[in-house]
Amino acid sequence: MYVNKSILIFILIISSLSFIIRFHRISADPDTSVTWSGAFFTDEGFYSTNAVKKILTGHFICDHFNHILVMPVMSFLQYYCLEYFGLSLFSIRFPSLLLSTLTILLFIIFIILSYRKKHEDLKVILPVSVFIFCTNYIYLIYSRVAFWDIPMFTFGFISLIFLFLALKSNKIIMKQIFYILSGLFLSISVLTKTTGGFFYIIVVLIFVFQILDNKFNNRKILKIADIYGILLLLIVSLVVIILTILFLKNKSGEHFINIFRILVRGKITLDHLKPIIILKNYSNLFLVPFIWKNIPLFILTLLSIWLIIYKFIKKRVINLIDTFFISILLAIILFFGFFGYAPSRYLVVLTIPVSYFIGIFLIRLKEYFIDSGKLIICSKKHIFSIILIAIIILNGWNIIKTIHYFFNLRFSINDLGEKVSDDIYTINSEEKIIVCGRYTSLLALLGVNKTDIYYDFTKLDNNINYSIFVLETNWKDSPLKVFQKTSCIDEEQWKNLEYITKYNVLNNFHNIEFRLYRLIE
Repeated sequence: MYVNKSILIFILIISSLSFIIRFHRISADPDTSVTWSGAFFTDEGFYSTNAVKKILTGHFICDHFNHILVMPVMSFLQYYCLEYFGLSLFSIRFPSLLLSTLTILLFIIFIILSYRKKHEDLKVILPVSVFIFCTNYIYLIYSRVAFWDIPMFTFGFISLIFLFLALKSNKIIMKQIFYILSGLFLSISVLTKTTGGFFYIIVVLIFVFQILDNKFNNRKILKIADIYGILLLLIVSLVVIILTILFLKNKSGEHFINIFRILVRGKITLDHLKPIIILKNYSNLFLVPFIWKNIPLFILTLLSIWLIIYKFIKKRVINLIDTFFISILLAIILFFGFFGYAPSRYLVVLTIPVSYFIGIFLIRLKEYFIDSGKLIICSKKHIFSIILIAIIILNGWNIIKTIHYFFNLRFSINDLGEKVSDDIYTINSEEKIIVCGRYTSLLALLGVNKTDIYYDFTKLDNNINYSIFVLETNWKDSPLKVFQKTSCIDEEQWKNLEYITKYNVLNNFHNIEFRLYRLIE
């Protein structure tokens, strides 16, 4: 057995507690204080639109919000959960929750695979890294919402594990099989969310490290089998992505130009290539809540990487798994920092490399100061205990926030949905009802589940009488601007909106006002 019983028991306890907290009443409000705006997680409704549309109408396509054309994985998973569990927040959040939990298990397996021959190091890195991972508060919050960033990383992480096995394998056939599986899961990652494309950067960086390591140690730059393997990985992943998009394009009848617009979504402009913009965008990374609320852990991470590089320069030795996590960290920063807008949900996947490097930091301290005998103030056991306590204190914000969240759950989104549903059907339960606004899909899950969801009034059937409602909030914006931007309501239609009622919702420390209107023709 690679791990002794006491460590296994600790891993079992900490991971079980983490899973219980994750799965506990997942229809509760997420803590929006970890977002840049402090408002509701409106993208839960936005990204679940295709799955909700399929449940309500039998068709995935819903006008111009067709993420399923380029990111079909989560739409299908959410649809099957909606089909099985019914219309609820639980249904759309369950796939993300399940895959975030799987990521923790994969992380544990990856470390055990990598350190199975280094029992002393494994006894240090496994409990520490798993503890940091399982207790990260922001990762917990984003595990409990219907965003696709963590699921994207889960499939990409599986791809990296197969790539690791391919590089370690000495059997040609098994090596090629691992490369094929790595390419397959890489394609699934991109088809889960297109930002999964940063895994290609990770693969490139891993092979750059391999080439440098081999060159410094006078070995062949790369084995022929690995050169063929990397080509196989790239070919398999790109072929699966292209064939999937072509299949969905043919099924939907959409033009390629519309699919391209969904892929790009106006994120890339020439301004991104200006040096001053690049510098500004990368500096903005440090303003993201995930980073500045975990600054102590990031400082330890940087120290850990410095110790790895120092060992590489001095002894010309670097562990393969170290190159993997350094590549993950660099790729996330290079990719997401380039675009300037990098909310916490994008950077939450930094939890994985940060957790790993905290464990590595302890191993390097153990090597340089404890094992070498440079610290003789007290026993090795006492020194190590002091360091562990210090790391727990540095991680204190995450632990305190997790405990507070667990015992102070709110359900304002559910309550809002029920109130809006009651008000709408009290006014009109005869005609076909359409609800417009940023929160449309979210509310369709919460009681307004007999509505059809439309964002483009030009596609309505003129032979059917509709009762059109608009639900929006004035959060950080003027009402008219919000309506025009998210509800397809122009100035003329705005004049015909009849105010019905308002709802005051306490969300964390913010009292947010929602307003329900009816369009009078």
